[in-house]
This record gives sequence, structure tokens and C-alpha cells, in this order.
Amino acid sequence: MEMTGTRDTGLDAELDWLAAAIAARLQAYLRNEAPTALPPPPAPDPAGSRYAALAQEAGLDPGDRLILALALAGHLVPQVLDPFLIRNSGIDRPFTEFGMIDRADTGVQPSVQTALFLLGGGTPDGTLAASVHLTPSAPLMRQHLLAPLAGETPQRQPLQAGAAALDRLGAAPHVFQGRIAGLAAQRFDTALDWDDLVLTPRSRAALDALFAWIDHGPALHRDPAFARLVPAGCRVLFHGPPGTGKSLTAALIGKRAGRPVFRVDLSMVISKYIGETEKNLATLFDAADAQGWILFFDEADALFGRRAQAVHANDRYANQNVSYILQRVEQSSGLVILATNLGTTIDRAFRRRFQVSVPFELPGPDERAALWHRAFHDPALLHEDVDLALLARQYPVTGALIANVLRRCLLGRAQRGGTTIRRADIEAALADELQKDGVTAPESP
Repeated sequence: MEMTGTRDTGLDAELDWLAAAIAARLQAYLRNEAPTALPPPPAPDPAGSRYAALAQEAGLDPGDRLILALALAGHLVPQVLDPFLIRNSGIDRPFTEFGMIDRADTGVQPSVQTALFLLGGGTPDGTLAASVHLTPSAPLMRQHLLAPLAGETPQRQPLQAGAAALDRLGAAPHVFQGRIAGLAAQRFDTALDWDDLVLTPRSRAALDALFAWIDHGPALHRDPAFARLVPAGCRVLFHGPPGTGKSLTAALIGKRAGRPVFRVDLSMVISKYIGETEKNLATLFDAADAQGWILFFDEADALFGRRAQAVHANDRYANQNVSYILQRVEQSSGLVILATNLGTTIDRAFRRRFQVSVPFELPGPDERAALWHRAFHDPALLHEDVDLALLARQYPVTGALIANVLRRCLLGRAQRGGTTIRRADIEAALADELQKDGVTAPESP
């Protein structure tokens, strides 16, 4: 199966095994024969297959693997499921026990019932034995390899691959777009790493509390002795001036936690129509909790200002929207990060809603020196008149602004035919960038 340009032979073999298992199960069932053992699974080769590596690391047994293959088939090779579409000639309708779902908006896809039939052979005892693979504590559900099951009749719900499985297999870039249509959230990644992020010691110390929750919080919550003290979710506040690393840190936290980060567009979540905001948020948070996503509310300043005095009906409704958003943030069982450019003006009552508060401060001279040296890391680019340490002392700027200066200098260098970057080039770019914020650059010494 081709996922991102190369074939995953382990996944190909698994889907071929699924096809053989479906054929064997249906043949025995339609002949009214007792369920027989399914064909053995292919031997995994983790070294040569992302799918096999995923199955091994997740500790999947053959039953788990067959269910995951069934869920992936709906995304990747739906034709493998065609044998389930046979009609019952006695009543001229599909076999209910096969559990296939046929909807105009999503097409044909397997359900939880399909998985129970495939593993259990359609017998009550077999169905009960197969259901253990789909309990909340089972590997498939606990590790978000399957989308969650909710409601009183989970057997009727679609069987879908979860965020973790799609992400590990490289299907996320094109599959996620369809899965989150209308959710006012966009996948947020970065090619950078923690070594590229420069923070003050105070910011890094505050992040340690978040790392502790990522590493140990979920396990402590599952422990009956600590469940009441350690909540299922974690609410995090990033606050500080623009350009100090809030967005990059959110993306890097997703890398560290091994979970996808989705940036939320508040303008799409909040609706002027009564009831629509609640509906949009319910859809967004339900999907995030179910799939194990990290939600990142960027530029959420509107949530942290003081409430408007409810003079008009619009004021009352705006206050209700803010209250409902914060309520859903508190109820989330996942990791939710809210970022604001506000600082000490944040209402104290709002601050108390967050378990972790991370201040993002303007970089000091040492941090600025590190930022300049990491941006202009190739000495061959720079003329001998450039003193990065002096620039760090002279210009109190952020990492984002330094990145913009680098971009402008590189473009200017390319336009000049590859000459070195001089101090005058950097200072001209600095002056232009500072002017955007209404700041006059200091004169050169």
C-alpha cells in the first residue's frame, strides 16, 4: 500500500491477510458451518515496515491486528470489504450481522459489528470473546489506534482508524483533512526541533510542569488512588508578547507527546447564531478527546479580557460564548493549550482555570545572542564586519523578528548573486521589521 511515496510491504501483507480472513469467515458462515480458525497472520518485519513496527510497539495480538486492518481498509482499499455487501436472498436485504454501513455522505464502511463478526464468526460466544479487543483499556483504544466508541450501541458505530495509526503510517496529511472538515481546526506541525527554540530559564522551568503531566498524568489518573487528585485533562496557558515562541512551543509539545496538534480558529468556532457556538465546540472537543489530539487556541486574547457589561443582547450572548468555551476547555480529557499576547492584565479568575501557566518573556542579551547565532549559523554567509554578539546587545528583539531579518537578508543576498551579508544589510532589515511595530531602530555605535 502506498502511503507517502513508498510502498509499505508489511501493510500490503496485512491487507491481503484481511481479505483472506473475510473470505474464510464468509464461506463458513454462508454454508452454515461452525466457525473455523482464520488464516494465520503474516510474520511482521518491523525493520522494513512502518505498519509492522507500529503493531509491534503497540503490543497488538492477531485479533487486534485484524481489527486495525479492517479499519484501515475503509480508508485505503474499500474494495476488500465488497464481499460483506452480499444480500440475504431470503429477505432481499444486506446481512444485518455483517454490520456494514452504507451512507450517502461517507460511502460504505465497516462498523464495530463487522469487526465482532469477523473475529467471532457470528456466534454469541465468539462475539463476547472478540469484544475484549475494543474495551477502553485494550491496546487499540488506549493508544488511539481506533477512533473512540461512544453511546449506548457502539456496535452500530463506524470502525475507523484513529489519529495515532494514521499519523504513524504517514496518511495524516491527506486523510486528516477529510476527517476534520468543518471542525474549525487545522493540523499544526513544525520541521524545527527543541534545539531551535530559545527560551528564558523561567519559561523552561514552567514547561517542566507540563512535561511532568505528559509523562505521568494519564497513568496517575487511571490509578484509583490518585484519579480524584489528577484530572484526565490538562489546561495550559501560554502568555507573553508576540514572537517569543508560543506557537513553536505548542508544535514541539506535540512532537514530544507523540500526538497531533490542531490549531483552533476562534473566528470559525464562535457563531453569531444562537446555539451554533455550542454545537461547533462540542464537535471540536469530542473529536479531539476521541482521537487524542492536542488543541491549540492561538491568539485567544478575546477569551481573557474582562467581560463586557451586558447592556445589549449581543453583549450577553458574547459573554455566554466565552463562558461556554472556557467550560468546554475545563471539561476536556485531553491537553488544551491557550495562547495570549496579554500578560499581567489577564483576569486572576481565568488564571486559576489553568493547571500550568507558562510565561513567554522577551529574550535577554544571552538568549538574543543564541538566537542570532542559530539564525546566521553559517559563517560563510557573513561579511567580516558583522558582529552577532553586538547585535544581540544593541537590539532588544524577539526570535520571530530575527527570523524575518534572516529571510530578508537571504533574499537580498540571492538577488545580488551570492555575495556575503554585511552589517548594513542586517541593520536595514532590522529597521524595516521594527518599523512594522512603530519602533525606530537605534543608531549604530
